[in-house]
Amino acid sequence: MKKSRNESIRTHLLWPLLVLLIIQALIMAGMVLFGGVSKKLKNNEIHILSENTDNTRLYLEKETIHQWINVINDSGSMAS
Repeated sequence: MKKSRNESIRTHLLWPLLVLLIIQALIMAGMVLFGGVSKKLKNNEIHILSENTDNTRLYLEKETIHQWINVINDSGSMAS
């Protein structure tokens, strides 16, 4: 009734851990595919792009105003 020495402790631990790892990967993949994670990621992507666009627009408006202020100040000093 002795077990053979060919099966080490590593072999006894490897297969159950491998099965658990595969089950965990399947659960995570199921959450991503069916849990709405991809939809949330897409919504976040759109929101971030919208914020970046607004920030760029505000930056360009600010720079345009500063350029016009400089032009007005330069034309005022030339007239004097």
